[in-house]
Amino acid sequence: MVSSKIFAAAALASIASAIDHQVKVGSGGNVYSPSTIPGVAVGDTVSFQFQGTVHNVVQSSFSSPCTPMDNGFSVPFQSSSDTFTVNVTTTDAIWFYCSYQNHCNLGMVGVINPGTGQTQGAFASAAKGATVSQPKSNSAVGGVLGSG
Repeated sequence: MVSSKIFAAAALASIASAIDHQVKVGSGGNVYSPSTIPGVAVGDTVSFQFQGTVHNVVQSSFSSPCTPMDNGFSVPFQSSSDTFTVNVTTTDAIWFYCSYQNHCNLGMVGVINPGTGQTQGAFASAAKGATVSQPKSNSAVGGVLGSG
């Protein structure tokens, strides 16, 4: 009984200490701001806040920029003040891009928890020549879309 209370208290403390990392999408052009989000812990969230122009957020991999990752998160094109929130389940690097027109090729890419040698700048350079692919689903996958 005591151990279950300790476990419950630890779980609540973990939830209480979770941080929501906010990223503006399209504020000031075809950019994520910030485009690099370091130090995101398991249990934290990243909220992508759309700023009124047409963009989306699609998870990718470093080796295949501008291509949706199987079982990755994505949200359809947004042009409102909606927010797409992703729960972080790993401290590994999580790469993402905008699949609208040629935004990915122009450097609208980002990373959560970049690794050594795999920077947002290197990802943006690789994206310049990549073929931009759309996510398979036209609905939010791997996160929660809400008004914000």
